[in-house]
Amino acid sequence: MSDTGTRPFCGPATEQQWIRPRIARITHVDLAVSIDLERQRIEGTVEHRCEFHDRRSGRILELDQHDLEIRSVEIDGRPAAFTTADNRLAIPIADALATASVRVSFIADHPAKGMYFIPADPSRAQVAMCWTQGAMEDHSHWFPCFDSPNNLSTWRIGVRHRSSLIAVANGVKEPATAPVDGWTTSVYVQDRPHVVYLVNVVVGDFAEVRDDSGPVPIAHYVPRGREAEGAAMFRATGFAIRWLSDYIGLAFPWPRYGHVVVHKFMWGGMENATLTTITDRVLMDAQVQAREDIDCDSLVIHELVHQWYGDLLTMKGWSDIWLNESFATYLEARCAAAWRAQGDSSREADELALLLWIDRRAYLDEDSGRYRRALVTNRYEDAYELFDRVAYEKGCLVLHQLCRRLGEERFRAALTLYTSRHAHDLVETADFRQALEDATGEPLDWYFDQWVHRAGHPRIKARWRHDPVRGALVVDLEQTHASAKPASEQHVLTHRLAIEVVWPVTGSRDLERRRIELVRAVDTLVLPCPAAPAWVALDPDGDLLAEWDEDADATQLCARLQDHRLGADARARAAVA
Repeated sequence: MSDTGTRPFCGPATEQQWIRPRIARITHVDLAVSIDLERQRIEGTVEHRCEFHDRRSGRILELDQHDLEIRSVEIDGRPAAFTTADNRLAIPIADALATASVRVSFIADHPAKGMYFIPADPSRAQVAMCWTQGAMEDHSHWFPCFDSPNNLSTWRIGVRHRSSLIAVANGVKEPATAPVDGWTTSVYVQDRPHVVYLVNVVVGDFAEVRDDSGPVPIAHYVPRGREAEGAAMFRATGFAIRWLSDYIGLAFPWPRYGHVVVHKFMWGGMENATLTTITDRVLMDAQVQAREDIDCDSLVIHELVHQWYGDLLTMKGWSDIWLNESFATYLEARCAAAWRAQGDSSREADELALLLWIDRRAYLDEDSGRYRRALVTNRYEDAYELFDRVAYEKGCLVLHQLCRRLGEERFRAALTLYTSRHAHDLVETADFRQALEDATGEPLDWYFDQWVHRAGHPRIKARWRHDPVRGALVVDLEQTHASAKPASEQHVLTHRLAIEVVWPVTGSRDLERRRIELVRAVDTLVLPCPAAPAWVALDPDGDLLAEWDEDADATQLCARLQDHRLGADARARAAVA
């Protein structure tokens, strides 16, 4: 679907991107590397434990590699043949093998992506370090791997590094080896599976900041000398772990958690399993937070949500990225509102309304100014293109709308079922819909067709008048994005919407509330109302992802703006109408 003035997300010749096939399930990866910061060089071995899907002849195991020196390959301890071409390492697999350990020895020299080396620069308060960034598919620039999201593995990561530095990685740290000639080996074991792009390896001059606020061990790693700022910037972590565990209905799924703050990071944060990477641009101490009224709490919470949605459950292909980012954006808003309110339910509702208002504006600005696309699409040139306002803000609003339609209790029951059913697994949009239907008994095929697989959103023209003869409020509603089309197309474009209509009862402190289901492009509601109300509000809590055209006069809008019986969204909309 496209409207006049909106541009498509991609051209008609853009090819569909399908989930990458694989001949084996890689169940465990043992990565052992020596990292030299001065030479910007990684040398080591990686062992993939493979379970092959069948025993047909001519099988080739393909691992990704970019500009690596492949020194040798072994299968179950025996030298094996291999070739490299088109950024792939191809390894023939004997017909009889059902399982195998494939060990590759390699060198990465000045990798272009995946691992980044940052030299010390005291003038910029910059310490020496290297850090990794796997998403989307960049780890294969520094070690050979199946660099696609449709495989889950457990991990053992051993890092040999200068003894004066700290190495951190996913999972739980084993006792360090004694230094030898100024070098130490740090080993981390991740016995709960996750996809390859969530691997995190960082070496540098860091200080550890312990955090006792959570239900699991928490430690943050910051550039040495910035410890006070680390303690302040991650202040919401313990609260968020507890709040999210309660809301989702599933305890924090990893044995520990923490952050590592790095220089020159390209994004705000990255939700690597057990160890989130955060940019040093948000390092701040408590005095700065208080003086400037600024914090990075929402960023911290967003990345923490991903420990469930993105890490515990990971989309099978990039086309379903909303299952990561929309969930993180929505639960970020819910948790951040609770964190700010600190138990004040009225303030929490207002905080949530503000955050969702900001999300709505961000999505609508992109939709009107850049392009329009469906939440789920496999037509794109590069997966990076999918990380937009649709994947984040629109999907967040689609989830909030669904929560309001189903009700909080049913929505949370479905969320718990979806999360527990697919823990440590790969998911698609159909899995979420199935969990919703199983938990609520309500078919939602129409909802997913309308909001997930269709681009855009409704634009609603609303006009109301009071009919004193009939003692009725007459509300004319028109979905203008559909009504402007030929009659043969309107049924395809018309949205099915649950809309609440609210007005003050004349001579009373009560508000009259009516909930209606709008299923036609053009409709008229006739609602009993003996006296003309001072104002009328449609969708007063901002539940719908829609653009409104309301032609109320200034007196009505001012009355609505000043009536604190209404929530923040209805009053804000009156202010900007």
